Amino acid sequence: MDEVEEKWKESSRAVNIEPGYGPDFPRGLLRKKEFQFECEAGKIPMIKLTRSMLVVSVKETALEKFDLGDWVFAVNDLKFIIYRTIKTMKITNINASPFIPQATETQNGYAYLVGYITMYPGSSLGINIKSYNYKVYVTSTDNGFQSLGMRTLLVGDAILAVNGQPQTTVAGASALIIQSLTKNKYVCIVIERAESEAAIRQVRMALLAEKTQQIDPRMPDDVIDICRAEIERMSQGNEVPPAPIYKRANSTQQCIRNVKKTGKGAVKVAEGSLETAIGMDPINPVLLQHVPPLPGPRANVPVISPEPSSTSPTKQTAQSKVRRISFSRKRQYRASHSQ
Repeated sequence: MDEVEEKWKESSRAVNIEPGYGPDFPRGLLRKKEFQFECEAGKIPMIKLTRSMLVVSVKETALEKFDLGDWVFAVNDLKFIIYRTIKTMKITNINASPFIPQATETQNGYAYLVGYITMYPGSSLGINIKSYNYKVYVTSTDNGFQSLGMRTLLVGDAILAVNGQPQTTVAGASALIIQSLTKNKYVCIVIERAESEAAIRQVRMALLAEKTQQIDPRMPDDVIDICRAEIERMSQGNEVPPAPIYKRANSTQQCIRNVKKTGKGAVKVAEGSLETAIGMDPINPVLLQHVPPLPGPRANVPVISPEPSSTSPTKQTAQSKVRRISFSRKRQYRASHSQ
């Protein structure tokens, strides 16, 4: 953190800077980024800023460059200078780290990180947590652009400490996080993240144990926009019945004749292409599993032969005959009996 403070002082030595997060916000949580932003003709970057120049909304054309909470410090032609808050930093020296409380037990197979959640205008925390085996686990995160939790936490992460205080219950962790975000606009948490196979299995077991009814996570912003547009269209009574996908035989023959006559197919391919981003649920990649293979024959299973029955010799002879049926290419059955 001292190195970050020195870089901040060097970059702000010539001018008196007050960050958009407030005068009491720690400078060590900011990272300076400079980049060129060139947009195509007709694709103007849509960015919504607050009066203190914090990014609160970004459209698809600028998602690769800007993120929620970025502080736009300077703009020179096409060059932007922004400051972005730190989300996570890996703790290298676990035993001597000042972030991990002394009462906290660390284990092999896990990575330990210090995470920061910073409150921005219009943002929401957007996480669901549960307590299992004296640890607080993240069970889901919201999917919207305004969600803070998905930028710092992954599903399956364990929150060990909040602002240096160990946490083992949902009530204690949530109360301290909300209190810190309300008062200081940011909170520091210690995260335990599974890495080894044994640790991943343990996290899966913790997430599946004692299932409770949870609030559904927020849908992605593009899905919400589509639903709103559909609701608006349906409320106006502009319901158009969908065209049937089945075609009659005469329609098919007519289409074939038109293709032969005009030389143009029924399907037209556009000359240009359009790239569209599709939202998805936030996931933890290490918790994904391969689809299990189809069950095959079990090995070393004894075959039990039927016991001889006490039926008449005539019935035994009839039952001992094996009838083999073969199917020829001419679709004729040929049966033969083995005596």
